[in-house]
Amino acid sequence: MSNWGLGLAAAAVALTLSNSAFAFDTSADKSAPKVSGIGMNITDAAIKPWNISYFYDGTNLPDGSGTVSAGEKIYSAQCAMCHGDFGEGAHGYPKMVGDPVDQFEASAKAGVDAVSNRGLNNNWGNAPTLMDMIHRAMPFYAPGTLTTDEAY
Repeated sequence: MSNWGLGLAAAAVALTLSNSAFAFDTSADKSAPKVSGIGMNITDAAIKPWNISYFYDGTNLPDGSGTVSAGEKIYSAQCAMCHGDFGEGAHGYPKMVGDPVDQFEASAKAGVDAVSNRGLNNNWGNAPTLMDMIHRAMPFYAPGTLTTDEAY
C-alpha cells in the first residue's frame, strides 16, 4: 500500500473512532447538574411573537391598514422628535431620506460618506422590510409598542 493509501486509511480510522467516541455521545447532557431557577421550558406560544418572517413580496405581513392623515398624526407624536418634522433628522438622529443622487459625486469629491448615511433609500429597499423595522424597533424610546395599523 502506498503512503497515500496508508494516510487515507489512518484518517478513516481516526474519523470513525472520533465519531463513535465523541460525536454521538449524549451522556454528558444526562449527567449535567440540574440548576434550579435558571431558564424555562420554551413553548410554541412563547416563540410565536418572535417568529416573524416578512418577505420582500409582502407574504406573511400582518393584516392592517393606514391612511396619510392618520400617519401624519402618528409621525408627529411618535417619530418627529428624532427624525424631524419633515424627515430631516433631529438631535443627532438619522434623516429619513438620503441626499439626492445628483449630490453623490459632490459628496464623494468632498470626502463625505454619502452611501452609508443615505437613510431609508439605502437601507430599506422594499416596503415590507421597512414595515418590519418600524413595527419591531420604533419608536426608539419604546420599541415594539406601535400597533400594526400605526406601523402601516
